[in-house]
Formats: sequence, C-alpha cells, structure tokens
Amino acid sequence: MKVIFNLILLAFMPLMLFSQTATLGTLEIRISGLRSTQGKISVNLFNKADGFPEDPLKSFGWKTVKVVPDTVVIVFENLPYGNYAVSVLHDENSNGKMEKNFFGIPKEGFAFSNNYAPKIKAPSFTDAMISLKKSRMTADLTMLYY
Repeated sequence: MKVIFNLILLAFMPLMLFSQTATLGTLEIRISGLRSTQGKISVNLFNKADGFPEDPLKSFGWKTVKVVPDTVVIVFENLPYGNYAVSVLHDENSNGKMEKNFFGIPKEGFAFSNNYAPKIKAPSFTDAMISLKKSRMTADLTMLYY
C-alpha cells in the first residue's frame, strides 16, 4: 500500500510543482522621460493600499538604481499573481526623499503605474493598480515634472 501511495505521489509531483510556479510572475518596469541623469531612481512596489504611494517601509518591495540615459528598467521577479501599484521617484539630489516646494508641489520627478497623472492629490492604490496575471508583464511609465 505504501508503494502505491508513493507512486501516486510521484505521478502528481510535476503537476503540484507546475501549479505553484504558475502563480508567480515577473513585472518589468520601464521608466522614460527623465530630465537628467543626476541622482537615483527609486521604485516602490505595493501590494496593498496602506502606505501607497509615499511610504517605502510599507511597500512589498523596492529597488533603487543609478539613472541611465533614455530608459531605466527595473525588474521584480517571483511575484505572486495579484494586484500591485508602483510609485517612482527621480531623486535628483540623492537624499532619499521627495523634495517639495512651499505649497507641497514636487520639485523632483515622479511616476505611477498606469501613468496616472495627479491633478490635485496623489493617486489611490486603485487608481494606479495593475494586475499581474501572467508570467511576465511590462509597465511603461513616463516621468512627470512640475
């Protein structure tokens, strides 16, 4: 009986492994429209509304890279399928925070998934939400500067 159980388990093992890997994907973020190559690009990936878009400590993951001419590419791998929102900061002075003027208007570049362009306030998680439902997705974002 034990042998039969082990054979059945062995037969279904590839199916179990496939079902686990089929729910993980890769999200490639392509950022263009940078006004300079100074500073760094910080990308925060959120999987819930709490903390979005400005609190990196509440993000699901983050990456910071040097700015390169033309397009910056950031890749998040092995993400569980689900809903995410992305916020990007072009930290030109590399101080780790968004510089704002007296009225609270950003002095450095930013972007959100879905290329959400805020009119009065930052987007909600739902405004910027993208759904990762396949093994590889690309999100093209364009930087905004005021």
